[in-house]
Amino acid sequence: RMTQRELGLAVDYSEAQIARLESSIRLPDLIAVKGAFVEALDLKREPELATQLVKLAERARDAQTRSSRIIGNLPSVATPLLGRKQDVVAVSQQIMGGQAQLVTLVGPGGVGKTRLALEVARHLQDDYTDGVWWVPLAAMTEPQAALNTIVQTLAIEDRLGKPVLQVLQDDLRDKQLLLVLDNLEQVLEVASLIGYMLSVAPKVRALATSRELLRIGGEQGYTVMPLTDEAAALFVLRAKAIQPDFSLTEANRDIIAAICRKLDGLPLAIELAAARIPLFTPAEMLALLDQRLPLLTRGARDLPARQRTLRATIEWSYNLLTPDEQALFRRLGVFAGGCTLHAAQTFCEADGGLPLNAMDGLAALVGKNLLIREEYTIDLSVGNQMYYRSLAPSQEHNLSLTVLQTSGSFSRYRMLETIREYARDALIAHHEYDKWIRMLADYLLFIDTLAQRPVPEEHDNWLTALQWLISTRDATDLALRLATHGDIFATGSSELVEWLARTLKGTGISSNPEPRFRARVSYAASLGKNAEALEMLTEALEWYDAYGLQDDWLQTILCHLGFRYREMGQVEPARRYVKRAMQLAQARNQGLNVMNLMVTLAEVEIVAENAEEAYRLLDQVIAMASDSASSESDEMLLLAWIHNHRAHAALLQGETREAEIHLEQSLQSFARSSYLNGLGRAWGHESLGEVALMREDAAQAIEQFTQSVTIFNQLGNYTGLSWALCGMAGALVLDEDPERGARLWGAGEGLRQRIQSRIAPASRQNREHTLSRLREQLDAAEFARLTAEGAAWTLNQAVEAASQI
Repeated sequence: RMTQRELGLAVDYSEAQIARLESSIRLPDLIAVKGAFVEALDLKREPELATQLVKLAERARDAQTRSSRIIGNLPSVATPLLGRKQDVVAVSQQIMGGQAQLVTLVGPGGVGKTRLALEVARHLQDDYTDGVWWVPLAAMTEPQAALNTIVQTLAIEDRLGKPVLQVLQDDLRDKQLLLVLDNLEQVLEVASLIGYMLSVAPKVRALATSRELLRIGGEQGYTVMPLTDEAAALFVLRAKAIQPDFSLTEANRDIIAAICRKLDGLPLAIELAAARIPLFTPAEMLALLDQRLPLLTRGARDLPARQRTLRATIEWSYNLLTPDEQALFRRLGVFAGGCTLHAAQTFCEADGGLPLNAMDGLAALVGKNLLIREEYTIDLSVGNQMYYRSLAPSQEHNLSLTVLQTSGSFSRYRMLETIREYARDALIAHHEYDKWIRMLADYLLFIDTLAQRPVPEEHDNWLTALQWLISTRDATDLALRLATHGDIFATGSSELVEWLARTLKGTGISSNPEPRFRARVSYAASLGKNAEALEMLTEALEWYDAYGLQDDWLQTILCHLGFRYREMGQVEPARRYVKRAMQLAQARNQGLNVMNLMVTLAEVEIVAENAEEAYRLLDQVIAMASDSASSESDEMLLLAWIHNHRAHAALLQGETREAEIHLEQSLQSFARSSYLNGLGRAWGHESLGEVALMREDAAQAIEQFTQSVTIFNQLGNYTGLSWALCGMAGALVLDEDPERGARLWGAGEGLRQRIQSRIAPASRQNREHTLSRLREQLDAAEFARLTAEGAAWTLNQAVEAASQI
């Protein structure tokens, strides 16, 4: 009752091999029959049938008159291949399925293309009557030399003065064999000749390895990806070969996993690192991997010279680029977080411009597997339309924001970290790193201005630029401008918050003591933990008061002081600072700001559990809005927040249906407002999740909290994210999944405590019910263990766990 495909997967055969076996074209392998086939067909419990199957296999082999001699020249291998079973089956099926006469394995240097090709060849060697032939081409630089190597490998002697291509075509015309052409990237010019050779030999198949596709007719590509789950097993296997008493333990398990992640899952890099195990503990090795390439040297002596160090492997690919492509590759090495087409074009055109356009340059780097193209999705309702247009390949790309609830999908180009380190070192060797890292800083300032929102995708690039500028000490003003521009700290950069705090206390901005600049730095440095934020915001306010300044920055500082005290649950100072900001806005005739601050004050009253006062303030705002000259979009945004806060007040009074109505109206109003409405939608979905929890509707709660987690994470709003994670935990407990619920509770509550955020009054009852149910469904030790696991998660791990529910 198994299909050929199912049986093939169970016994590590391709579907085509099973078909050949059933048709008596392929001889049965007795070892496979006695082992994998007996197990796959569940015959261990029926020994008589198992014995009969083995006898049938032996009889089939005895009846065959075909020679048992294996034809070919495959090199032997001393170690098993880990983590590639599915790849072996998939590539074998491509070759045997008749879909392509040539299959090309592509991928970055060190990913294991050659080793996979060898395993596939060994897997198929019984299927070719004229053998499987291994042709190493790494040393070849001329097409004719490559063809001669194929002739010599096949031991073709009858040349009679004919051209080499004609000799090959004549010899292979009627043969059934597999050619494995290793390292073709050195002689891509031979690709068309190989195409001609195969065109007259219909029974010949070719398997090639290359760092880019050959781009000839009849070719199918197969991308060899870095290892994931099997990476640690490879590290341990190679380490044990050098140090037999080495083993995977609870103490080193996570460290080895981190080492493999730092090495991008590249098998060659992992093997080179494992070779250093006699010199370093795994923890020491992990610390050293901030500089990967110097550590990853001295590979096995039987490896080709280009694979004995990771640097040589990457250099092999680098040398295949044209000078202009090499220049672009080096420049893009400053992008720690990858780049967009717009960024690549900007760097192409800078410094006098390179004589190639970004599309051609990116195509070359992606084609040679020095760059990886990834798709990412962004919320088109959060930010400036012109920013999204800059991401598109052409102005014809339709990115209209009239439909605000949709998302856009864009390409981003990223280097593996091991490759980026090579590019960065090459920049330094060319004395270019300072110039291009400053270019990156200027570009990020431009992007932030254009986007009018935090750009989480650029977070790693911000960190890289800032850390370099800070370390040089001669670019402090540029670093401060970059750090204080926009809301970069909303992406969670605690390192930069701490640096700004240190800078303010030192002499870092003595060259720019202008109070507005000083206040702006203090404000940016405040975007960390609530307690630390209060200190920095208070210092910024003192600077303003000392100079008697009255401007938008003062209003911003006052508003954020009120916000921070509100988030800490301290109502009186929150009221005081928000009211002072309102007075400043009134004095400057800023009607819209006054109304927005009144809405903020209403939320302060909700924190104080004073629902009636919150209703009064919100009604007053509605009356003011009817007489204002604000734009329709601004009014919609204001109305959306009014409905949101009315819902919170209703929840305080236990009016879940009224709260639900207001939240739905709030989401509708957010959808009709302009961009920059993502935060309101996130809070709307979070609150609807709380309503669903109160009604014990687990499915609806999960749906609402999933949406809020996604948006809060995109916006870097960690207060909202902590609440939504705890809410999701409550939904899981309702759904009788206490283990996952406890982990998410630990993650959400751990985050809330780290940022020193309050508990929303409207969610207090749900939180109590969640904890009560968790303690009912888990014993105390299990509850403590699971919540501790969740608290130890990174933010990305917590978000991923919540998104998979």
